Amino acid sequence: MCRIWAEALGRETVDVHDDFFAVGGYSLLALRILSRMKQELSVEIPLGDFVEAPTIAEQGEIAERELQGGAGSGGSSAHQRRPGSGGSSAHQRRPGSGGSSAHRS
Repeated sequence: MCRIWAEALGRETVDVHDDFFAVGGYSLLALRILSRMKQELSVEIPLGDFVEAPTIAEQGEIAERELQGGAGSGGSSAHQRRPGSGGSSAHQRRPGSGGSSAHRS
């Protein structure tokens, strides 16, 4: 995973605790990484999980559960949301949105 990330980000190395977005990652690059992970590692991580778990360490845990058959995941997504995340990450929320996706008329 480190090699895939480093190549995609154009860096020599990445740390397993580097936040993908903090080191210059963006959504289209995330899709490329996910595609390579599927091809090279036979691991499928949903884009939403990638965003919610933006470090290699967190994604490694998701990948491990995926490879073990997703035991105990309760659905297609093996990643459990962080407490207080409100279902969306800071990268997805707009300032002043209050974290709610409800549309008011």
